[in-house]
Amino acid sequence: MDKNSAHLPAEETASEPSSLRAKQAQSRHRRLFNAALKVVGEAGYTETTISKITKRAGMAQGTFYNYFDSRQELFEKLLPTLGDELMEFLDRALVGSDDFVEKEERCLRGFFDFSREHPEFYRILTEAEVFVPNAHRAYVAKLADWYMKVFSEQANGGALVGYSDQEREVVAYILLAAHHYLTMRYTHWIGHSGRIPDWVVAAYMRFVGRAIGPQQAAAAGPLPTPARGSARKGRKSAAKEAAVQALRFVPQLVPRPYSENAAFVPQIDCRTTIRDDGLVKVELDLHPGLLNSRGAASGGFITTLAELAGAAAVCHDRQEVISVESVGLAATFVRPISEGTLVAVARRENSGRNIRFVDIRVLQDDEDGPLVAHISGTWRVLGD
Repeated sequence: MDKNSAHLPAEETASEPSSLRAKQAQSRHRRLFNAALKVVGEAGYTETTISKITKRAGMAQGTFYNYFDSRQELFEKLLPTLGDELMEFLDRALVGSDDFVEKEERCLRGFFDFSREHPEFYRILTEAEVFVPNAHRAYVAKLADWYMKVFSEQANGGALVGYSDQEREVVAYILLAAHHYLTMRYTHWIGHSGRIPDWVVAAYMRFVGRAIGPQQAAAAGPLPTPARGSARKGRKSAAKEAAVQALRFVPQLVPRPYSENAAFVPQIDCRTTIRDDGLVKVELDLHPGLLNSRGAASGGFITTLAELAGAAAVCHDRQEVISVESVGLAATFVRPISEGTLVAVARRENSGRNIRFVDIRVLQDDEDGPLVAHISGTWRVLGD
């Protein structure tokens, strides 16, 4: 016994080793849990193994079973724990606000901020419905209950007046779904987890103000447009006429040989690069002859350029000529472009034997330039 412990009560000295062991156990448990969050967030539930988790945590594989009975038991705890952290995060964001519209804006931004600080959250959530359905259902139900409490009539100075509890639950699920899909569209689909663009918030809040809080509609103001890169002075900005254009473009279902698509590229002076990793880049320098009456590249022309890149990405690894047909293109135009270079970057995503899905981004000047349009394409392979 050392000289310091000699002066302590017997029960206190006896408890020290026990307390230390408890802290060490808590630390190891948390290391394993955090490692699982990272691995599932990066690889998904199916590719996550106990060996990967313990390796990430820097522990022996057998240590896992001191804290969890199975991998599935751990999986069941991931989303509910993140959900509790999300609600605590949003509670802090809502401090000082008692206005319905302001609260909803803080919640929307909070979902984006939480997703940015916890990049593993999105994949754990989206895959949970299949791999841990009970945990997913508990997460959604608890978050909806939290929403109903936060947005109750008493907490918002009369907002949602006349809504029953059942109807408020409907509103809660509508708002939660909006948060989820906006996060998907404006972070993960464009390859990053960042802050939500202000113009997206403005559009959403205008909708919310008019649909649920009509007393706030007048305060919503005009919809701001996305920031534009270098604008040509003296020309009326097309961005002021429309913040976002949404287009559903379905080409005629006519088989076209891949070689014909490739041959079309030089006819409009495109430069095509097909990398070994499957990424396809098609570049086109804009000139006055390619601009519409508003002085910007037309949506149809941008979509055509994207279709060229997408068709090349469908079969980038095939040496022989095959026939493909474009089944559908869904395009969202983010900003107009009137000068510089259009760069369509395409990469094939998860695909079946005959159906190919391609993600295409059209940017200004280079691969890291401002986003002009995002296009999701589907092609059918007709045969060799």
